[in-house]
Amino acid sequence: MITFAHIIAVIISFIVMASLFMFTKFYANKYVNISIRVTSIIWLLITQLYFIINRIIDNPHDINSYIYLELCNMVGWSAIIILIFPTKIQMDTFFPLAIIGPALTILIPKDWNSLVFSNFWYYQFYFGHLVGMYAYFYIYLYGQTKFKFSKQLISRSVLTGTLILSLVEVYNLTFGNNANYIFKDIVGAIGQDQWPQGWQFLFVLCVAGPVFLTVSWTVIYFFKPIYEINWKVRNQIKLRDTLWEKAFAKINFYKIR
Repeated sequence: MITFAHIIAVIISFIVMASLFMFTKFYANKYVNISIRVTSIIWLLITQLYFIINRIIDNPHDINSYIYLELCNMVGWSAIIILIFPTKIQMDTFFPLAIIGPALTILIPKDWNSLVFSNFWYYQFYFGHLVGMYAYFYIYLYGQTKFKFSKQLISRSVLTGTLILSLVEVYNLTFGNNANYIFKDIVGAIGQDQWPQGWQFLFVLCVAGPVFLTVSWTVIYFFKPIYEINWKVRNQIKLRDTLWEKAFAKINFYKIR
């Protein structure tokens, strides 16, 4: 059931993501750029290590405690990499996954009972997912790479998603029901977690996966980069005003009149 803590987390997540489109001059500052990347890396490391260490402490003799193959976990580690070494190829392969995975998890968490302010898992869960998604959007919107919507994005993200799902399915089949990563959450959300493992895999690969990727591609298509780095002079070039900036400018214009 929806809780007050959940509502607060969703509101904060929305405000943080919206800030990328509202305070563009602030985010374009090179010193802010460094600060955001370092802070995000530190927080992502804390949340990722906190999660895996607690799993190992709870089940030290289970190999699945040491290997966690859920999509958002992969996004978290990949976000650390993109913050350190921003590259177009990583944006092509992981950015769509970094949108749909964290966004769905924030909106529809799987463990409602732990969503309380007094539990650190609450902060690790919500704001770990949020920062992973935020990191990719920041790199994208503020021109850290040459990435933009393209056919290459579509083909590479489809290939990456298919490869990840296939490797995870092999792992799941190898280690049995104790390691039903990715598929159990998606299929369970529609109340069909009793399906055989093979049907779960096919459903996610052929139905849910294409839908999720299409949503992410649509987001990327409509929310275009705001700045671009001129690598010759290491300076940010403004590409366009956001809807917020246009609306704010219009309001100021009418106030002046």
